[in-house]
Amino acid sequence: MSLLYECIQTCIIGMKQYAAIMRLCLTKLRMFIEHPDQNLKYLGLLAMHKIMTVYPKGVSEHRDIVLGCLDDEDSTIRMRALDLLQGMVTRKNLQLIIRKLISHVEDAEGEFRDGIIEKIIITCSQKHYTYITDFEWYIGMLVDLTHFNDISHGDLIRDQLLDVCVRVKVVREYGVEQMIQLLRDPRFLNENPQEKGICEALYAASWITGEYCDLTKDHLPALEALLQPRVTSLPYHIQSLYLSAILKLFSRLCERYENVTPPAGKRNKIDIALEMIETKIEMFTRSQHLEVQERACFIGGVIETFKTQRAQGISITSEVTVMFGDALNPVAAIAQQKVREKGPSKVNLDEWINDPPEFPDEMTQYAENGAMGVDNSWKDWEHEMAPEVSPQAVTLTKEELAARRRARNKAKSADPYFLTPGDDPEEEDFPIQSIDPNQLGMTDEEMRNAFTFKTTSSRGRSRGGRQRGGRRPRKQYNVMTEYEMPEGVHEDEAPVKHA
Repeated sequence: MSLLYECIQTCIIGMKQYAAIMRLCLTKLRMFIEHPDQNLKYLGLLAMHKIMTVYPKGVSEHRDIVLGCLDDEDSTIRMRALDLLQGMVTRKNLQLIIRKLISHVEDAEGEFRDGIIEKIIITCSQKHYTYITDFEWYIGMLVDLTHFNDISHGDLIRDQLLDVCVRVKVVREYGVEQMIQLLRDPRFLNENPQEKGICEALYAASWITGEYCDLTKDHLPALEALLQPRVTSLPYHIQSLYLSAILKLFSRLCERYENVTPPAGKRNKIDIALEMIETKIEMFTRSQHLEVQERACFIGGVIETFKTQRAQGISITSEVTVMFGDALNPVAAIAQQKVREKGPSKVNLDEWINDPPEFPDEMTQYAENGAMGVDNSWKDWEHEMAPEVSPQAVTLTKEELAARRRARNKAKSADPYFLTPGDDPEEEDFPIQSIDPNQLGMTDEEMRNAFTFKTTSSRGRSRGGRQRGGRRPRKQYNVMTEYEMPEGVHEDEAPVKHA
């Protein structure tokens, strides 16, 4: 088996451009993965991962055996199989693979469960959601992941819900409906909510419901979900988003029903919303968190002013809605850095906007002597007794730095117990030469049949390019990939990071 593995490695390095040889290597590696020896199984997955970069279609044909490795007792084999599955996805098999992974989440525990959820999200979001053909399915799948308890990737689910609803405009209406259902789900409030836990999904739910509240048909159920008594048990940053969403919902509700006369025997929805907010906002004003208190008091002031002006026949709906008139778009990760470098106003972010505060004498003495007025004169004595050592700066040339780096890398490579994620036999310093199939004693016809990639199959298409079966055309989704940048900075200078 050792000789066979070395032959496979040689083919991967020197003959990776020939599809037939790669298929033969994958067939042999399947024997490694099916072997009961755990070491051989791991080596088979490792070599298959290298072929994935040059022949992903051939590796995808062995999806069944890789999925079977998710049930292995060895955690390293399970994680290596997860890495392989990420590269196997296509637009056709993505949903199938994700369903298989979710079925393993139900039985997994601890770090492996968190690893599967992380791979699910990374696999679906890679290359700006290139492989997703149905974003309603993706949002539903993210909501389903919130039903698993004791997971530590609630922040990943939160970020994905936010990112999809911001970037894919077509799916926002469906997303708002799902988020309202999420806000009304009692599971998050009955259990012990923790920061970075699954309750982080409520952060995304509240923001999406408030930001795109004009897409919902009835604002009152969402407003009622945001004002449940037990929401005060959530982490403070989620409560703050709840309060922002409450004000956004109220402003849109007033804008929609200001000039609408309610049916006979029914109350005006604005009056219902005012009573609901005024009655329940007090639980936020008593919060121990300052930011929650501040937002709650601000909303209380807005509601009081709105009621006073409305009683006098004056409408201030436009003044309330103007606070949320601008859309929030994705901002580039280096936007603030570009303000420093290429901003038109040459803003210096390191300078004080106003003059720095001057402490009075009492405060200066208080800060010098410590918070409790402790005498810190011993620090002066310690400084006097300590020997004076003048630091000497060592300046190295680029050549010396490069020599030290090479020596350090050489020492690491000689240590058999030092492994890094970048360890790869292809990166070793030995010459790599391509193997010419003419030296194998094969005819030209045999080489053409064996060592060429097959072209894309036309199976499934009839004349005129139409699909068989009269299938309906798929819904088109436009993913917004642009980032907002400071004025005067071009968009192509922003980093486009693919998950």
